[in-house]
Amino acid sequence: MEGSDHRSICRLGPSDAQSSPSPKTPPLGSSASFASSRLNFLPAVDRRSLRSDINDLFDCAEARQDIQNDYGAMHDQLRAQELRGDRLKRQLHDVCEFLGPIRQYFNQRYHDMRDKLEDPERKVAEFQDELADREHAWRKSILKTALLKLKTARHAEQVKNRCQLAVLQDYLDLVIESSQNANAQAKIQIEDAQDHFFARLYAIMQELAMAQRDMGEIKV
Repeated sequence: MEGSDHRSICRLGPSDAQSSPSPKTPPLGSSASFASSRLNFLPAVDRRSLRSDINDLFDCAEARQDIQNDYGAMHDQLRAQELRGDRLKRQLHDVCEFLGPIRQYFNQRYHDMRDKLEDPERKVAEFQDELADREHAWRKSILKTALLKLKTARHAEQVKNRCQLAVLQDYLDLVIESSQNANAQAKIQIEDAQDHFFARLYAIMQELAMAQRDMGEIKV
C-alpha cells in the first residue's frame, strides 16, 4: 500500500510527466486532463502512511543535517590542523634560520679544533710507531740473550754429560781390566791346581803299583 502510494505521489512530479508524456491524454490546460489526473493518479492516501513517510523524510533531513554538521566540524578540524601545520612549518623555518649561524659557528670551531688536533695526532702516531720499533728491538734483544743463555746452558750440560760419560767409561775400563786380571789369575790358579792334582794322582798311582807288586811278592 505504501509503495503504491509513494509511486503514485512520485508520478505527480513535473520531470516524470515531461519525460513520459502519453499521446492519448488531452492537453494539460483542459479540464478533462485535470479530471482524468484526479481520477487516475491521485488515489486515496492513508494518513498514517503519509505521516510515517513525512516523519521518515524529516528523519532523513535531520540525519543529513547531522552529517553536514559532522562534515563541517571535520572540515574545521582539518583546517585547524592545516593552519597548525603551517604555523609549525613557519616555526621550523624560523628555528632553522636561527640555528643556521650557530651551526655554521660550531662547524667552523669543529674544523679549527680538528686542524689543531691533527699535529698532536700525528705526533702520537709517530711516537706509537717509534715505541713499536723499540719494543720490537727490545724483544729481539731479549730473545737473542735468552737464546744465548740457552745455548750456553745447553753447552755446559753437554760438557757435564761428557765428563760424566768419560768418568763412567774410565770406571768401566778399570772394571773390565780388573776382571780380566782376575780371570788371568784364576786361570793360573786353575792350571796350578790341575798340575798339583795330576802330580798327586801320578804319585798315588805309583804307590798303588808298588803296593800291588809288594802284595804279589808276598803271595809267592
